[in-house]
Amino acid sequence: MFAEAPHRGTLARGKFVHLIDYMWCDRHGVFLKGWAHAHEQPITAMSLCSGDFQAQVTEFEDRPDVLNFYPHLPSTKCGFAVYLACSPFRPVRLVAETPAGWTEVDITALPAEHPLNAPLPTVDNGMADFINEMKRVNGTVVEIGARVVGPASSLQAPLFKPECKFIGVDIHAAPGVDVVADAHFLGDHFEPGSIDGIMSFAVMEHLACPWLLAAEINKVLKVGGLTLHSLPQAFPIHETPNDFWRASDEALKVLFSPEMGFEILKVGMCTPLRMYVHPDFREGAMHQFPLFDGMASSFVLARKTFDLPGGAVAWPLQKSQSIKHSQAYPAHGSEAAANPKSDAAASNGVVSEPSKPAPRPEWVMPERTKLLLSMFDASGFGLEVGPSYNPLLPKSRGFNVETIDHADAATLREKYKDNASQIEEVDYVSDGRSILETIGKKKRYDFIYASHVIEHVTDIVRFIQDCETLLKPDGRLVLAVPDKRFCFDALRPLSTVGQALQSYFEERKRHSPAVLFDQAFYACCKAQQTVWIEPTLDDVALMLSEETAKDHFDKSQKNPNYQDAHGWQFTPTSFRYLVKKLRSLGYIKSGEMEFHTNPAGKPNLHEFYITLSKSAPVLTTSDVDLIKQAEQELRGLFVSPQEMVTRSQVEALERDAQAARQQIENANRQIQLLTVRNDALLHSTSWKVTAPLRYIRSVFL
Repeated sequence: MFAEAPHRGTLARGKFVHLIDYMWCDRHGVFLKGWAHAHEQPITAMSLCSGDFQAQVTEFEDRPDVLNFYPHLPSTKCGFAVYLACSPFRPVRLVAETPAGWTEVDITALPAEHPLNAPLPTVDNGMADFINEMKRVNGTVVEIGARVVGPASSLQAPLFKPECKFIGVDIHAAPGVDVVADAHFLGDHFEPGSIDGIMSFAVMEHLACPWLLAAEINKVLKVGGLTLHSLPQAFPIHETPNDFWRASDEALKVLFSPEMGFEILKVGMCTPLRMYVHPDFREGAMHQFPLFDGMASSFVLARKTFDLPGGAVAWPLQKSQSIKHSQAYPAHGSEAAANPKSDAAASNGVVSEPSKPAPRPEWVMPERTKLLLSMFDASGFGLEVGPSYNPLLPKSRGFNVETIDHADAATLREKYKDNASQIEEVDYVSDGRSILETIGKKKRYDFIYASHVIEHVTDIVRFIQDCETLLKPDGRLVLAVPDKRFCFDALRPLSTVGQALQSYFEERKRHSPAVLFDQAFYACCKAQQTVWIEPTLDDVALMLSEETAKDHFDKSQKNPNYQDAHGWQFTPTSFRYLVKKLRSLGYIKSGEMEFHTNPAGKPNLHEFYITLSKSAPVLTTSDVDLIKQAEQELRGLFVSPQEMVTRSQVEALERDAQAARQQIENANRQIQLLTVRNDALLHSTSWKVTAPLRYIRSVFL
């Protein structure tokens, strides 16, 4: 659409017209392509600007199509393309100059009601049809790749219960995996024609020969049975080295074609995306990237129509060699279990030789999860406090835990709709009572895990006491605590031992008006983010006005109900000091068993981790050293990286100077000692002993 310039500049309104054919932006910059003219006036200079960033339009190309709308133009050299390398999330403007003056135009995204911003059509990937049909026939369902491999995946078995028999198959043992097998040899583990439905999601790209899977599915699926699959069309390389294929819907039509014994019921592409190329590789094709549309994945729902004759699809590799390769998957993973069958599958009557349930593989876990799980024994019975939509210990992965949260599962799923699939049933709903009063059972748990919870409690002493009561004598309390230096609490002062004791003696049930005022008054962000990984306060800004903070303060005095807030602010050492003093003063029995932080510049810098236990030894670091270290942690924030380099250089020079002073002092002591000895020798009556001195005096004096 055409755009008249806003009245900003010396060029008269209506004297500048531009059209943006298309634009795109990413975290590296902004690209515009279109045309612009100032009627009879030539454009002498034009640039794309954002803050202090600027890129000149170096040449104009011929756009004869503009004459359809402006036949009076003296020249059609008005087309332009310009790329501006700039920081993201900043306003962008087009600035043009003519002999008659200049103007600037704000470049904005299309309005929400624009036709090009219409919602994408809903894609039916066949999942609902597959589930309904399996439940209708009370079918036996096999999922290939049943293992949970990340926060975006989950066990599918609950979707089919109670009507169906569900068997999870995977190359590795894990919770939810009943048969450990290479999918290339599915027929070695199931009887021919014994399965009603087979499905897989993001699995076929990891198979060396996916056409063999199609043949194996035909072998074990009943005639009339359904098979449902999806795999990436465009997705980053993952779980190497066994990441082989990307496929369109046309490729799936071949794999599950009539020649392979299938009738395709639904097939298509889903999850739109834009192709992205790094700026370093866009030379000569800047206008094309990332404007090419693509689709992230493809899917197919097919019905088996007849049994494929044996040998119709040949194995192109030696079977033993293939098994060797498949067991190396993934590169940093564990080997496949020796016994590929378990009791759960045997009970369905389609496999034999049962074995023990498969153990949980740890290789799929993120680094944060690995670190936290290394701090306690997660095989016991535990409690996770406030897991919400991001549990560390999901029951679906086989962890034996109970959960307590501020709302039931249905309410949480409504609140966190985008992550509803990750929310599990809640065992205890907190209702304003303490955690001990809500659960009401002593010495129940081997461990309690709480991530970003303790800063919200109103009475930190009583919270730890309650956890100690809920834990068995050798139990562990594991906490992930925000480091106030790297989040929106950065400008708030540290919490003290005295404040913790005050809230304990007040038996505080709600945050004070002062806490609610401070949270609003000092709330800050860094480059529009509420957490960051750079250890400086550069670009940190307050988020709310003092009027808003006062409003929070005034309303909190009239509202008797609990209002959530960060009631406590810590650095790693200030929290360690708090725990040490609460224990030495007799308010808690637990001490620091294990402690971890994250290095600067790395993910999760905004938090630290600590394990508390009654059996922990006394922390030997002195009080004054802990206080000094906490103060040093805060002081480090006020030094920019350049200043830190300079300061470190100065400190190194000071250390060198101190060492030099020490050497000089030592040399002076040696000189004094030699002087005394020389005096003694000079006054000696022994002619033989003083002979060297007499010689020296004869030379130098």
